[in-house]
Amino acid sequence: MSKIIKKSVFSVLMICALANAAVIFEDDFTSHAVSRDKWMTNLSDTNMMTVKVDGGNCAINNKSIYTGLYRHAFTGTKPSVFTLSFVMRDAPAAINGKAGVLFCQSNDFDGYFITLYDNYLYVFEGQNTVFSTTLNFDGNPNGNNEITVSKNGAVFNIFLNGVFKGNFTNSKYDSGDVAFLVHAGTSVVLGPVSVTDQFTVGKERTSFADNFEGNNLKYWNQFADGATIKEEAGKLKITTPSGKAAPFMFVDFNLTNFEAGVEVSHRSGSASSVYGITLVGKTPPNNEGYFSYLTVSFVITGGRSWCIMRNTGSSVTLEKDNIIGGAVDQGVYFVDTLKVQKKSGSSTYEFSVNGKLLSSAYPVVDFDIIGIGLFCEDNLNLEFDNFYAVQEGATSITWKPNQRPAAGSKQFIQNSGHTFYDLRGRKRFTVGQQPLSRGAQTRAAGMYLNEQGREIRIKKTPLK
Repeated sequence: MSKIIKKSVFSVLMICALANAAVIFEDDFTSHAVSRDKWMTNLSDTNMMTVKVDGGNCAINNKSIYTGLYRHAFTGTKPSVFTLSFVMRDAPAAINGKAGVLFCQSNDFDGYFITLYDNYLYVFEGQNTVFSTTLNFDGNPNGNNEITVSKNGAVFNIFLNGVFKGNFTNSKYDSGDVAFLVHAGTSVVLGPVSVTDQFTVGKERTSFADNFEGNNLKYWNQFADGATIKEEAGKLKITTPSGKAAPFMFVDFNLTNFEAGVEVSHRSGSASSVYGITLVGKTPPNNEGYFSYLTVSFVITGGRSWCIMRNTGSSVTLEKDNIIGGAVDQGVYFVDTLKVQKKSGSSTYEFSVNGKLLSSAYPVVDFDIIGIGLFCEDNLNLEFDNFYAVQEGATSITWKPNQRPAAGSKQFIQNSGHTFYDLRGRKRFTVGQQPLSRGAQTRAAGMYLNEQGREIRIKKTPLK
């Protein structure tokens, strides 16, 4: 029996930039004299906010009791289509929302403000949060985070260290200047800044798989409220205390047609508390500047029942409740396999447990999905494994008859050194400088990912 090699594999998010973008403004902060001519301060006394430029760094120290701006005013027409990039040198926890960049800036502090706060990246319009995302594995907790904002019309794309994090739509400010904004009594170090005249398009994550071995949950957004969530011995282990809000965790997605699945075992705790797969959406921002989340969860219980639950932000609705079966009996606990699927052309979701279709009629949610993940209630001790989510119609390769070698022959496949895993993280085949027989090529139809996140879908085609 072959040994199963467990790996976490994920699709690499890419930035697709339009070619031949012209630079509107840039400053690499290597010359204090050059930088001095590009910026102006809103504080009348230059000693109130000092600026030191040297070696690619711009160190700003606001010693006043006022919010300071270090502003570049564009000459002529202000850009309304642009890509702005800059670097925050300090750790997010040190910045703590007290420094960042004001863009589309007009009068005083009008415009959009982007900043880092602990483990989050925020964009504010006045007192309202128009965008937020956790830094996750894309951010550097020790500093040196490159932040990019790209605008076209009312659409703003946000990137962190070259990775697309999402977008927001807002038409309050169409154009304006750019400024470093530093709150009273705050010091910050920033890196090179540039503005080009073209829009940068982001590519969404289309697949993800995690077997919880070695990545320490760095890909996940977590909302725990007292729960213990840890990766240990190749499992995701979640323990939830009684009387606490239900924790959930998710990976960023923006998918319409997809398949998601996970294996889970109820080790102890309440037989009536639910757990399973959740689809996550984000509500519009409220006046306090924070987002709340909408969820629809496809869940089971340790008592062998299942339901579909919708959290509208204020209440939870129980949709169905039935007895399930077909679990793998491990003697002292069961292992259940859950799957949720939305097929193209369908207006409903399918929910399967242990290979049995339990529901195919739950209507598609009325919110945009921003993540897919896991949900559980209180008083539970659970173990999850083999989580995956994949967009329908991901990048594919179909083997055609004329691409295959003749019967009995061998062929070298170029593209050396790629080991591919299935969506449960199990090693399936290696493409490299080694002969692969006809049988080896054709036996494993399905979706595969390599360690760099490259996707292929192999479809069997009958030989003639």
